[in-house]
Amino acid sequence: MSGFPNIAFDPPRFAGPADRAQDGRKNAAPRNAAAMTAIPPAPLLAFATESYRRAGLGAEAASLCADTLVQADLWGHQSHGVMRLPWYVARLRSGACQAAAVPQLVVDAGAIAVVDGHDGMGQVMADFAAEEAVRRARAHGVGVVALRHSGHFGTAMYFTRRVAAAGCIGFLTTTASPSMAPWGGREKKVGNNPWSWAAPVGEGRPPMVLDIANSGVARGKVYLAQKSGEAIPPGWALDAAGRPTTDPAAAIEGIILPMAGHKGSGIAVMMDVLAGVLPGGVFGSGVTGPYRAEGRSGAGQLM
Repeated sequence: MSGFPNIAFDPPRFAGPADRAQDGRKNAAPRNAAAMTAIPPAPLLAFATESYRRAGLGAEAASLCADTLVQADLWGHQSHGVMRLPWYVARLRSGACQAAAVPQLVVDAGAIAVVDGHDGMGQVMADFAAEEAVRRARAHGVGVVALRHSGHFGTAMYFTRRVAAAGCIGFLTTTASPSMAPWGGREKKVGNNPWSWAAPVGEGRPPMVLDIANSGVARGKVYLAQKSGEAIPPGWALDAAGRPTTDPAAAIEGIILPMAGHKGSGIAVMMDVLAGVLPGGVFGSGVTGPYRAEGRSGAGQLM
């Protein structure tokens, strides 16, 4: 798949009753247990891989992109799991995402690199950035890779965990399509711009991981609620008129509220600087999310 050593992730499992009980906190995605069907990981991985292959990805890229989705589901993050497969495939088929894109080093300066993703799959670009950052960290003590013209890469911790498994502390952030308003506003201008840290904690133990968006809830959980035909909890979003809403469709048309009020909004703006401005790419309203089949993503990342 890449130059990383084989990494043993947490034992595969599907979310069970204990997970659902734990997910009782306010930012858990609504779940309709009666409508859920368990599918073993192996056939799900094979299906996702073949779907990507038919959409034009090469074998290694298809395997990587499929694995990121299935792993997200196994970790209990359905908002970033196979639910997203049709969106990625649609973007590949429309040409908005370039299946054959290869990451290109445009700045190679010791510990620092800038990479142009040429509108390729964000997962492929993030995997390359993680590998490059680890290689540079081993040589220089720190490795920093900035990506431009990349795409949505799914769950950030998939890549920071790979860095941690290689013996380094990993940080990754990305620009995202607008879903929030600047603090006090009503117009979508800022992405939730998620970020993740992962640190190794000892041989044979899973890493310490943080993976969060700067919104109070990941937008994927709102889409998940919409697919399930369920309301979202109060406090997640405002509709297009700026009124609190529990309707996921209205929330998608409106704005998702930031975590911690003005603090989450401010962090999101600064992540635009790190992952958008610094690599020389676009940010804010210039980014197109995976939810649309058309339009260059323009997403940038910093590893």
